Formats: sequence, structure tokens, C-alpha cells
Amino acid sequence: MKKSLFICTTAGIILMSTSILIAQGDSWTKVYNFSQDYRIYTLSFSDSLNGWAGGKKTGPVGIILSTKDGGANWTEQFTGTDYSWFNCIDFQDSLHGWAAGLYCLYKTSNGGKDWTQVPDSLFEFEMYTGLSDIQSVSFRDTSFGIIVGTESMIAVTSDGGATWNCSTVIPENGFIDSVYTGTILSDAKACVSGNGGVAISADMGRTWSVTHDEYRSYIKCYFINDGYGWVLSRDSQILHTKDYGNTWMDYGQIFQDDMINAVDISFTDSLSGWVITNQGIVWETHDGGINWESATISQDTALTAISAVPNKSVYVINSANNLYKSNRTTSVQGGYVGLNPEYYRLYYNYPNPFNPVTTIQYALPQAAHVQLSIYNLNGHLVEKLIDEQKTPGYYSVQWNATRYSSGVYLYRITAGQFTDVKKCILLK
Repeated sequence: MKKSLFICTTAGIILMSTSILIAQGDSWTKVYNFSQDYRIYTLSFSDSLNGWAGGKKTGPVGIILSTKDGGANWTEQFTGTDYSWFNCIDFQDSLHGWAAGLYCLYKTSNGGKDWTQVPDSLFEFEMYTGLSDIQSVSFRDTSFGIIVGTESMIAVTSDGGATWNCSTVIPENGFIDSVYTGTILSDAKACVSGNGGVAISADMGRTWSVTHDEYRSYIKCYFINDGYGWVLSRDSQILHTKDYGNTWMDYGQIFQDDMINAVDISFTDSLSGWVITNQGIVWETHDGGINWESATISQDTALTAISAVPNKSVYVINSANNLYKSNRTTSVQGGYVGLNPEYYRLYYNYPNPFNPVTTIQYALPQAAHVQLSIYNLNGHLVEKLIDEQKTPGYYSVQWNATRYSSGVYLYRITAGQFTDVKKCILLK
């Protein structure tokens, strides 16, 4: 299935990158200019045509805008009356969505034609009643959702917002003093991240257990199907899980620069993902978060939000309030065709160690005859995985080592004049 990615910046520019089977070049096209009266903080697309942007306008008062043609035209859909703004918008489909921000939570069931404010009286916490500054709203479907905010506020609903389980994160086995984001993993399970780690609840948010304990600012968590998820820290550390957050693999920091902060993360499948920063830099991965490559989208202009949706789009907003569209890559038949890599590259396999299947990825900046083979430490050929002509792009191949014994193996690629060798460990 094709997917889309939408990126927005602090000052209002949206860039759109489309996942298609064949793309030419690495160009961004301006498709819209937002009014300078707006500050856009959040973006959500339900499909390649229907999207919503939220933030504030002069006042400040909260503002929601919508598009029905993939970002070519936008109209004001809702304007608040009180001192407020919207930090997050989340749509489950073209009709059902939520908007959250400073002391406010709204919902719609008709694509935003009408927005209904959720009463403060539904939220009863141990120390107070009502909402704080909501940082994140996320719904798995029209029934199960979670909001998190300042004061470590967490509220989970299983009936579309009619009732809420309200709590603060006070895990028995760890400490999280601020909560930045949350997501629903299944009918009863949820994940939140914040200062101090990542926590999981298995009872609709009533109790929480820390599954990664480290005093970093974990600002975003993002999950796709089958329990695959990633957590991003402000200093660009990546955590990855394949079991709904019960255990985490530490992939290290994407970059180490005190002047740059990571802002948001999004994945379109188990391999392709993006991280955006406050310096206008986008980092891109095609191996599930192990290796990353950077590109500058908006020099010295902070990017602030990503929305990954099915079909074919990526949008970015910058401080000039311009909306840009660009073509990106998508996974097809074991490879990535589209935006060409700049260099030949053989990536580290993952997982590693593995049992019995691992994935090997490589990048081709131009067409080449590719040979990818497995060898033992004595230099003897174990198995030939690829021996054929390939077009430019990113590719992946799996090695199933069921027939082989535990040990250290080498995988070697030859593509034109390029050759590289890396080590992998089979552990049964």
C-alpha cells in the first residue's frame, strides 16, 4: 500500500512529498501561500485530498483550515472565540477528527463542517477538574483515543469521547515528570513518552509501567501496524519496538549537534521514516531507523509537524507560509524506486544478531549489475541473494538462514565498480 507524508513548519509552510512508483528528480513545488495572520502548529491528512491545518490567528484565537484538493486551496473552517490555539489535529478518516490545544478539545463527525467542544466537566483528575494545555491527541479509530498535556495529564476514552479515564503518569517502576505525546496501540493498550522515558498501559490508562527508563526528553512516539513503533527524543535518539512497546532497541542518535533539536517523527511503513528538526533539516531512513540521510528543506526555519497517511503525499510548511509539494520514494517489490540516492551504499543488516531472518538494504545512484552474496569467515560462498541488473534506487532483500548454523557471516555487494562487505551474526 502506498503512503503519504505531510510536514509542517513553525511559520506555516507545508511541503508535500508523494509516494509513487517512479519519480523524477528532487524538486519541491510551491502550491499555496497561507495568510501571514496565521501560525500553523499542526497538520493532519486523512487521504491524498482531505487535510486540516491548525494553530492560531491574531488574538490569539484558535484556527482550523481545511483543504479538499490536496493542498491547492485552503479555507477557514473554524475560529475560536476565546484566548486559545490548537497544538494538534488528528483525523481518522475524511469525516471524524479531533482538535486539541490550550484548555480546549473539539471533535467533528462531518469533516469539520461543525466542531463541538468537549465539556471540561468530563475530565476529573486527582488534583483538579478540567483540561490543561493539551499537547497531543491521537485516535486509533472513532472509539479509542488518548489526549496528553501539561501537568502530566492523560485521558483515555473507549467510547468516542463520551467518557474518559483520567490519570497522571505515576509508574510503579520509574519516573516520568512531563508527558509530551501518546498513542493507542490496541483496544486496551496505550503508550506515552516524556521526560524520563516511555510508559505502557494495558488497562485503558488507569495504571502505567515504564518500559524504557532514561532521563531524556522523549517528545514523540509513533506506531504503525503489528506493534512496530518508534520514539524520538529531543536530542535525536531513536528507540524502536516490534512488540507494542514492551521492549525497546536503542538505535542511538541521528545527529549530535547542540544547536539542532529534533521535533517530530513519522513512518509510512516498517522501513521508511522521517525526522524533522528546528533548523529546517529532514532526516530520512529506509531501514527502519538504523541509518539516516539528511536534506535541508527550509534553511534555518523550524519544521514542526508530520502527518503520514495512506496514498501519495508529503507536505511541508515554512515561515514564509508557503505550501510546497515534492516527490518521495515508496517501497515496491523489495526495493525503493523514485528519488535517487547520491551514493552507493550497503547498509547494516537488521535485526543483528538475528534468528533466522534478517534484512539487508543497499542504495544505487545509477543502474548497475548487482551481486549480493553471503560468505562464512573462511571466505566460502554460503548463498547468493542477488545477481541481476538493477535500476537506481533503494533496495532491500531478506536472508533466511534457517538452514545454517549459528555464527558470524559476511555479506558482500558488488555494483559496477562499488564493493563493500559487512558482518552479521546468526544466533539460534
